[in-house]
Amino acid sequence: MSVRVDLDWEYRGLRVVRMESSRLCVDVLPDLGGKILNLVDKTQDRNVLWRNQRIYPHPAPLQANFDDHYAGGWDDGFPTCVPCRNEYEDEIPYLGEVWNLPLSVVVEEADSGTAQVRFTGATPITPASWSRTLVLKEDSPSLRLDTVIENSGTRPFSFNWGTHAAVAVSAGDRIDAPAASAVVREAGGGGLGEVDDEYDYPYVALKDGSLFDVRRVLEPATGSFALHVLSRMTDGWIAVTNTETRSGFGLVFDPTVQTAAWQWMNYGGFRGLYHAIIEAWLSPATSLEAAISDRTARVLRPGESFSSSVYGVTYSGVASVTSLAANGAVS
Repeated sequence: MSVRVDLDWEYRGLRVVRMESSRLCVDVLPDLGGKILNLVDKTQDRNVLWRNQRIYPHPAPLQANFDDHYAGGWDDGFPTCVPCRNEYEDEIPYLGEVWNLPLSVVVEEADSGTAQVRFTGATPITPASWSRTLVLKEDSPSLRLDTVIENSGTRPFSFNWGTHAAVAVSAGDRIDAPAASAVVREAGGGGLGEVDDEYDYPYVALKDGSLFDVRRVLEPATGSFALHVLSRMTDGWIAVTNTETRSGFGLVFDPTVQTAAWQWMNYGGFRGLYHAIIEAWLSPATSLEAAISDRTARVLRPGESFSSSVYGVTYSGVASVTSLAANGAVS
């Protein structure tokens, strides 16, 4: 089949933009910041993204608690993850200002070989113009996401930006990343380390003195959750592999731009949910305040812009990953 774009879909009152090729089917919700609700690997007949069966996608207030409205899928965080204040003392909400932002849609290309759709909007607190272009090519196992952030205001602003993909997992799956070290930023249940634990990736020391391999996905009855921030990356990717089907999904990014991979593991410990979230962020700091303090935040002056690309890559034929490329090459 040729690549196509379909604007005639709707889900629970929300606009849906469907992009489809012979390899992938992608459903995007422009009314919710361009959330990718479904990313189906058609070769495996599997939606690689996790969906929250207790919460349907819906609009939420600007300062809402993201977790209370989280329906799963793939979102972006800008200009922070953890709620905080910016350098001008404005309150910035949890996961920032894009995840619940209505975006305009322009189909830039939809021929036999390429689908390209641009989503644009303006954030209400930070004076930024947000642009996200999704590119899907026929026979490609990858979806490319091109992001452009421009300062449309009259004074500089600092920001962190990350992409936040929730992945459906099963016990025995594996999460790989080319990291040398890591730190635990959030934790509960005791099975995945304690807050502020620093360790040589992938083995974190537990309270009982044992070492846990954070690449191993545990059962939902484990009752633990944690956010680990991975650093000293030798390459730019993080991947989740189903060891039974020998197939998976990963993010590929520029490690000189997005310097940290974040690994959220929820094995039944947080609100009784079960999933993993793989993320790539400009800064390892979880709040904009901390990123400003440690000078890892980016700064845009009036009229300046920032741009970068991330790839969502599906793959098969392996039970673990030692390298992953934007074109789908995996080993």
